[in-house]
Amino acid sequence: MISSLYARLFKIFGDRYTYDTGYLEQMARIYPEKAWRYFLSAPFSQHRRHAPETAYFAAKLRSALLSGCGPCVRLVLAMAKEANVAQSQLRTILTNDTNEMHAETLLGYRYATAVHQQSSELPEIIKDIEILYGLRGLWDMALAVAFGQFYPVIKRGLGVAVACEPPETLVRELNDA
Repeated sequence: MISSLYARLFKIFGDRYTYDTGYLEQMARIYPEKAWRYFLSAPFSQHRRHAPETAYFAAKLRSALLSGCGPCVRLVLAMAKEANVAQSQLRTILTNDTNEMHAETLLGYRYATAVHQQSSELPEIIKDIEILYGLRGLWDMALAVAFGQFYPVIKRGLGVAVACEPPETLVRELNDA
């Protein structure tokens, strides 16, 4: 009974963002206690009070792109649009057009890239984020990067990941929206 409720809640989420939650619905059916823990922790993955929306979603989107899961990229795009992040800035992330990125977008993009690549630039970028957004903002940004790759890693581990679509496809869709 409770597993059906969890599966339905996952489906509602998936319908809201046009995202396939089949793997989460499976978890609800076969492992309801894990689904319960997921629901308890889900707000943690969306909390972003101290970093600006644009920087936060730039980091999360870049992280999802680097993790190589097209559906997860689409999910982050849908959430960023819902948060009113400028489509032009989302497009710059998809096309790696750093010349057209606003400062907040560029900071989130560079931060996620540096984290993923374990770049020597990372300490300097962390310092910039701390100065601009404080330690809480740094936590928001770190969690954006972590959750940008969280679901792609789980999906890959379950064997349900889909290869990332070419960014050009997503840019075309942004232009049509």
